[in-house]
Amino acid sequence: MNKYFLSQPEHIQKRIKLITWIVFGLSIVVFYTTSENNNLTVLNSILSLLILGTFILGILMHNWTKKRDNPVEESSSDIGFLTQDIDYKEEFPIYLQGCILKWAYNVNLAFPQNFSAIQVGESENLTLDEELDNEYDPEAVQVFKGDKLLGYLYKGNIKDMVKKYFFKQKGYKPAMIVNKVDEENERIEISLAFYKEIDLETNPAVIKIKTSINNSYDREERDTRIDALEDLEVNDLLTVEEDFEYGYLLYTKDYREVGRLSESVEEKIDEFMSSNQGYVFCLVSSVKLDEEGNIKIRINVYLVKKF
Repeated sequence: MNKYFLSQPEHIQKRIKLITWIVFGLSIVVFYTTSENNNLTVLNSILSLLILGTFILGILMHNWTKKRDNPVEESSSDIGFLTQDIDYKEEFPIYLQGCILKWAYNVNLAFPQNFSAIQVGESENLTLDEELDNEYDPEAVQVFKGDKLLGYLYKGNIKDMVKKYFFKQKGYKPAMIVNKVDEENERIEISLAFYKEIDLETNPAVIKIKTSINNSYDREERDTRIDALEDLEVNDLLTVEEDFEYGYLLYTKDYREVGRLSESVEEKIDEFMSSNQGYVFCLVSSVKLDEEGNIKIRINVYLVKKF
């Protein structure tokens, strides 16, 4: 009902509220003038329901429009919750320091603290640690920013996964980003990623394609792409995104377009994805200048089956 009411023009909303309160007032007047007449018990029952219904509806409409007319003011302490439109869980790269992304979650911390030590989007010096001498929970897992304790992981599946993959098994590494900070309401949310180590040269789940970056399209934007190419270094990660017009385009970590893949490589990617669930990404293998001073980038395209 509130969606329908708020979808009406403001003058219609005011008219509906006015009519509701008029009906409420008239119902009270009529009810009290007829309440002692035993012959009008049915009418009085209807009036009592009408009084109750219009009163509740009037209060609801007042609250709906109050929220619209008086939006919550932003502050530095809760700006992460009120204005942030980025979910950092979706920002983890597919490949990071010899590891492939397996899972990513947003995690609220228990007993959050040291709010001033962090900002939304931070990822440096965030660590996990066991607190084995915790008298209340010997399985406790702490989250730190440097030497500042930010809070604890709640009991549940995420904490169990952290204990299993980061403290008991080898071959997994965590990555974290501060997703939300709200000191007023005592909330800190961390985006937590689970990465698994992978050898891209020997793992049977990996297909490697050696190729170069194609820049012979969309001449108007070519100079912009060349500028982005000139900032590339060996082992830089490039993400692959399909474009309706130009095929598979390549982007840097800061989302600068650098070129596209050849049609032959695109066909191999399509064939791979049609029969497998997995990942596609590129790493820069060499950066050179030709005799005319033009930059030449060689890349390795990796097709990785989920494992």
